[in-house]
Amino acid sequence: MNATWKWRGAGIVMAIAAGLISHPSDALVRCAKPCQRIPCDYVRQLKMKIFLGNLFRSKKLRADATAYAEKQLGSGGTDVEKSHLAATWLYNEVRRIASDPNQNKLPACASSTLDDPPGGETLPNCSVRLTDPKDSSKTLSTPLDKLNTCEEFVKASRVHEENHKDACEASKLLVKWPDGRVWDRDDMKTFADEEASSYESEVYELRKARDRSRKQCTRKGADNPAKPRTEAESAKAASASATALTGAK
Repeated sequence: MNATWKWRGAGIVMAIAAGLISHPSDALVRCAKPCQRIPCDYVRQLKMKIFLGNLFRSKKLRADATAYAEKQLGSGGTDVEKSHLAATWLYNEVRRIASDPNQNKLPACASSTLDDPPGGETLPNCSVRLTDPKDSSKTLSTPLDKLNTCEEFVKASRVHEENHKDACEASKLLVKWPDGRVWDRDDMKTFADEEASSYESEVYELRKARDRSRKQCTRKGADNPAKPRTEAESAKAASASATALTGAK
Protein backbone atom coordinates (compact mmCIF):
# COMPACT_ATOMS: atom_id res chain seq x y z
CA MET A 1 0.00 0.00 0.00
CA ASN A 2 2.97 2.32 0.36
CA ALA A 3 3.45 4.86 -2.40
CA THR A 4 4.71 8.39 -2.96
CA TRP A 5 2.30 11.30 -3.29
CA LYS A 6 3.67 14.32 -5.10
CA TRP A 7 1.30 16.73 -3.37
CA ARG A 8 3.28 16.45 -0.17
CA GLY A 9 6.65 15.77 -1.65
CA ALA A 10 7.68 12.90 0.53
CA GLY A 11 4.77 10.56 -0.01
CA ILE A 12 2.54 8.38 2.09
CA VAL A 13 5.57 6.76 3.63
CA MET A 14 7.98 9.71 3.87
CA ALA A 15 10.36 7.35 5.54
CA ILE A 16 13.90 6.18 5.75
CA ALA A 17 15.29 3.07 7.35
CA ALA A 18 17.39 3.35 10.47
CA GLY A 19 21.06 3.84 9.76
CA LEU A 20 20.56 5.55 6.42
CA ILE A 21 20.13 9.15 7.52
CA SER A 22 22.93 9.94 9.95
CA HIS A 23 25.70 10.18 7.43
CA PRO A 24 28.35 12.82 8.19
CA SER A 25 28.22 14.29 4.70
CA ASP A 26 24.45 14.60 4.52
CA ALA A 27 23.66 18.22 3.69
CA LEU A 28 20.60 18.46 5.91
CA VAL A 29 19.36 21.66 7.53
CA ARG A 30 18.36 22.00 11.15
CA CYS A 31 15.04 23.84 10.94
CA ALA A 32 13.92 23.94 14.59
CA LYS A 33 16.58 26.33 15.87
CA PRO A 34 16.59 28.03 19.28
CA CYS A 35 15.36 31.64 19.16
CA GLN A 36 14.43 31.48 15.50
CA ARG A 37 10.92 31.30 14.15
CA ILE A 38 9.87 27.84 13.03
CA PRO A 39 9.84 27.96 9.22
CA CYS A 40 6.63 27.60 7.25
CA ASP A 41 7.82 24.25 5.88
CA TYR A 42 7.98 22.88 9.42
CA VAL A 43 4.46 24.04 10.22
CA ARG A 44 3.25 22.53 6.97
CA GLN A 45 4.87 19.16 7.63
CA LEU A 46 3.48 19.00 11.16
CA LYS A 47 -0.05 19.89 10.10
CA MET A 48 0.20 17.44 7.22
CA LYS A 49 1.11 14.55 9.49
CA ILE A 50 -1.68 15.36 11.92
CA PHE A 51 -4.16 15.56 9.05
CA LEU A 52 -3.08 12.25 7.52
CA GLY A 53 -3.13 10.47 10.86
CA ASN A 54 -6.66 11.71 11.49
CA LEU A 55 -7.80 10.57 8.05
CA PHE A 56 -6.54 7.05 8.62
CA ARG A 57 -8.18 7.02 12.08
CA SER A 58 -11.51 8.28 10.71
CA LYS A 59 -14.34 5.92 11.60
CA LYS A 60 -16.44 7.38 8.80
CA LEU A 61 -13.80 6.73 6.13
CA ARG A 62 -13.30 3.19 7.40
CA ALA A 63 -17.02 2.55 7.34
CA ASP A 64 -17.26 4.02 3.83
CA ALA A 65 -14.40 1.77 2.72
CA THR A 66 -16.11 -1.31 4.09
CA ALA A 67 -19.42 -0.31 2.48
CA TYR A 68 -17.72 0.25 -0.88
CA ALA A 69 -16.08 -3.18 -0.83
CA GLU A 70 -19.31 -4.87 0.16
CA LYS A 71 -21.18 -3.13 -2.65
CA GLN A 72 -18.54 -4.04 -5.22
CA LEU A 73 -18.05 -7.68 -4.26
CA GLY A 74 -21.25 -8.60 -2.42
CA SER A 75 -21.76 -12.31 -1.86
CA GLY A 76 -19.27 -13.10 -4.59
CA GLY A 77 -16.26 -12.01 -2.56
CA THR A 78 -14.54 -13.46 0.49
CA ASP A 79 -14.00 -11.46 3.66
CA VAL A 80 -10.30 -11.22 2.85
CA GLU A 81 -10.99 -9.91 -0.66
CA LYS A 82 -13.44 -7.35 0.69
CA SER A 83 -10.96 -6.21 3.35
CA HIS A 84 -8.19 -5.79 0.78
CA LEU A 85 -10.46 -3.85 -1.55
CA ALA A 86 -11.57 -1.66 1.37
CA ALA A 87 -7.94 -0.90 2.19
CA THR A 88 -7.26 0.10 -1.41
CA TRP A 89 -10.33 2.34 -1.45
CA LEU A 90 -9.32 3.93 1.85
CA TYR A 91 -5.80 4.62 0.60
CA ASN A 92 -7.13 6.27 -2.57
CA GLU A 93 -9.72 8.28 -0.65
CA VAL A 94 -7.15 9.55 1.83
CA ARG A 95 -4.99 10.52 -1.12
CA ARG A 96 -7.88 12.35 -2.76
CA ILE A 97 -8.85 14.27 0.36
CA ALA A 98 -5.26 15.08 1.30
CA SER A 99 -4.58 16.42 -2.20
CA ASP A 100 -7.49 18.85 -2.00
CA PRO A 101 -6.30 22.25 -0.71
CA ASN A 102 -9.86 23.08 0.31
CA GLN A 103 -9.75 20.20 2.75
CA ASN A 104 -6.12 19.91 3.85
CA LYS A 105 -5.83 23.68 4.55
CA LEU A 106 -2.03 23.50 4.60
CA PRO A 107 0.08 26.66 4.38
CA ALA A 108 1.45 27.17 0.87
CA CYS A 109 4.99 28.17 1.91
CA ALA A 110 5.42 29.76 -1.51
CA SER A 111 8.74 31.42 -0.64
CA SER A 112 10.37 28.21 0.62
CA THR A 113 13.85 27.37 -0.65
CA LEU A 114 13.96 23.92 0.96
CA ASP A 115 13.74 20.66 -0.93
CA ASP A 116 11.03 18.14 -0.14
CA PRO A 117 12.23 15.28 2.08
CA PRO A 118 12.97 11.96 0.38
CA GLY A 119 10.19 9.44 0.12
CA GLY A 120 10.39 5.77 0.86
CA GLU A 121 8.80 2.41 0.29
CA THR A 122 8.71 -0.67 2.47
CA LEU A 123 9.21 -3.66 0.21
CA PRO A 124 7.68 -7.12 0.74
CA ASN A 125 11.01 -8.36 2.14
CA CYS A 126 10.80 -5.57 4.76
CA SER A 127 13.71 -3.61 3.28
CA VAL A 128 13.33 0.10 2.58
CA ARG A 129 13.92 1.94 -0.66
CA LEU A 130 14.67 5.67 -0.63
CA THR A 131 12.94 7.58 -3.38
CA ASP A 132 13.55 10.92 -5.06
CA PRO A 133 10.94 13.43 -3.78
CA LYS A 134 10.51 14.73 -7.34
CA ASP A 135 10.21 11.31 -8.96
CA SER A 136 9.21 8.32 -6.84
CA SER A 137 10.36 5.91 -9.55
CA LYS A 138 13.96 6.93 -8.90
CA THR A 139 15.88 5.38 -6.02
CA LEU A 140 18.07 7.70 -3.96
CA SER A 141 21.53 6.74 -2.85
CA THR A 142 23.07 7.80 0.44
CA PRO A 143 24.43 10.10 1.72
CA LEU A 144 21.64 12.55 1.07
CA ASP A 145 24.13 15.22 0.08
CA LYS A 146 22.06 16.61 -2.79
CA LEU A 147 19.00 17.46 -0.71
CA ASN A 148 18.52 20.76 1.04
CA THR A 149 15.87 19.71 3.51
CA CYS A 150 15.17 19.71 7.26
CA GLU A 151 16.98 17.07 9.28
CA GLU A 152 13.93 16.92 11.57
CA PHE A 153 11.77 15.78 8.62
CA VAL A 154 14.19 13.00 7.81
CA LYS A 155 14.44 11.85 11.42
CA ALA A 156 10.65 11.86 11.80
CA SER A 157 10.38 9.92 8.55
CA ARG A 158 12.78 7.31 9.88
CA VAL A 159 10.53 6.76 12.87
CA HIS A 160 7.55 6.41 10.52
CA GLU A 161 9.32 3.81 8.45
CA GLU A 162 10.58 1.90 11.46
CA ASN A 163 6.90 1.40 12.31
CA HIS A 164 6.28 -0.17 8.92
CA LYS A 165 9.49 -2.17 9.01
CA ASP A 166 8.75 -3.53 12.49
CA ALA A 167 5.21 -4.48 11.47
CA CYS A 168 6.51 -6.17 8.33
CA GLU A 169 9.08 -8.22 10.19
CA ALA A 170 6.69 -9.09 13.02
CA SER A 171 4.05 -10.26 10.54
CA LYS A 172 6.54 -12.77 9.16
CA LEU A 173 7.28 -14.12 12.63
CA LEU A 174 3.78 -14.04 14.08
CA VAL A 175 1.71 -15.55 11.30
CA LYS A 176 -1.44 -15.54 13.43
CA TRP A 177 -2.75 -13.47 16.31
CA PRO A 178 -3.51 -15.30 19.59
CA ASP A 179 -7.22 -15.37 18.67
CA GLY A 180 -6.42 -17.22 15.44
CA ARG A 181 -6.70 -14.33 13.01
CA VAL A 182 -4.05 -14.22 10.30
CA TRP A 183 -1.80 -11.15 10.46
CA ASP A 184 -2.61 -9.60 7.12
CA ARG A 185 -1.07 -6.16 6.61
CA ASP A 186 -3.36 -5.58 3.62
CA ASP A 187 -6.41 -6.02 5.83
CA MET A 188 -8.18 -2.65 5.91
CA LYS A 189 -8.15 -2.17 9.69
CA THR A 190 -4.58 -3.43 10.07
CA PHE A 191 -3.40 -1.21 7.22
CA ALA A 192 -5.21 1.87 8.51
CA ASP A 193 -4.03 1.36 12.09
CA GLU A 194 -0.44 0.94 10.95
CA GLU A 195 -0.54 4.09 8.81
CA ALA A 196 -2.22 6.15 11.53
CA SER A 197 0.29 4.96 14.13
CA SER A 198 3.19 5.78 11.81
CA TYR A 199 1.98 9.32 11.20
CA GLU A 200 1.33 9.83 14.90
CA SER A 201 4.94 8.80 15.56
CA GLU A 202 6.09 11.46 13.09
CA VAL A 203 3.95 14.10 14.79
CA TYR A 204 5.51 13.20 18.12
CA GLU A 205 9.05 13.51 16.73
CA LEU A 206 8.39 16.84 15.03
CA ARG A 207 6.77 18.29 18.14
CA LYS A 208 9.61 17.01 20.29
CA ALA A 209 12.23 18.73 18.14
CA ARG A 210 10.21 21.95 18.02
CA ASP A 211 9.61 22.01 21.78
CA ARG A 212 13.25 21.22 22.52
CA SER A 213 14.35 24.24 20.48
CA ARG A 214 11.89 26.44 22.37
CA LYS A 215 13.20 25.29 25.72
CA GLN A 216 16.73 26.16 24.64
CA CYS A 217 15.69 29.79 24.26
CA THR A 218 13.86 31.29 27.21
CA ARG A 219 13.82 35.02 26.57
CA LYS A 220 10.48 36.68 26.11
CA GLY A 221 8.98 36.57 22.64
CA ALA A 222 6.51 33.67 22.45
CA ASP A 223 7.73 31.11 19.91
CA ASN A 224 10.52 33.36 18.71
CA PRO A 225 12.66 34.46 21.68
CA ALA A 226 15.67 36.67 21.03
CA LYS A 227 18.45 34.29 22.06
CA PRO A 228 19.04 31.26 24.30
CA ARG A 229 20.09 31.62 27.90
CA THR A 230 23.73 31.33 28.74
CA GLU A 231 24.77 28.82 31.40
CA ALA A 232 25.13 31.67 33.89
CA GLU A 233 21.62 32.93 33.10
CA SER A 234 20.22 29.42 33.47
CA ALA A 235 21.92 29.00 36.85
CA LYS A 236 20.60 32.38 38.03
CA ALA A 237 17.06 31.47 36.89
CA ALA A 238 17.26 28.11 38.67
CA SER A 239 18.42 29.82 41.87
CA ALA A 240 15.55 32.31 41.63
CA SER A 241 13.04 29.49 41.19
CA ALA A 242 14.42 27.65 44.20
CA THR A 243 14.22 30.82 46.29
CA ALA A 244 10.61 31.38 45.26
CA LEU A 245 9.66 27.81 46.16
CA THR A 246 11.35 27.79 49.56
CA GLY A 247 10.49 31.35 50.51
CA ALA A 248 14.15 32.10 51.25
CA LYS A 249 15.38 35.68 51.17
